[in-house]
Amino acid sequence: MAMQLMEGALYEASIDFAMAFFDTTYLLIPEHGLILPEGFCYPFSLTLLDLGPAQTFAWARDIVASLLTLHPLTHLSIHIFASRLYAWPIDYYLQKEKLPYWDWNEPIAGLSYEERLCWFDVERYPYD
Repeated sequence: MAMQLMEGALYEASIDFAMAFFDTTYLLIPEHGLILPEGFCYPFSLTLLDLGPAQTFAWARDIVASLLTLHPLTHLSIHIFASRLYAWPIDYYLQKEKLPYWDWNEPIAGLSYEERLCWFDVERYPYD
């Protein structure tokens, strides 16, 4: 499964949170595009840092095109927990498409690594 190929406390917190609170969760993988966590993909080693600007924007365009194909004309709330490096090119294409029925947010943008981890704990267990 694709989600077994990714590691790290922040990744685990974000995927656990997304799968617990949202109807559909996708992974954003530079070599494979938009992947369901339980989907199959070959091991990968590239990050967006390894791609040039043209490749990064082509990847983001393909992500938005995949979302349009999977969720045509439906209200979609997109919550991205990836770093700004992944979010900003996708944000560019979402704004370019002018999709009035899609909401987009980055709830942990601007937070430090430790603050991001704490955010998931507080949001998931607000009364503990």
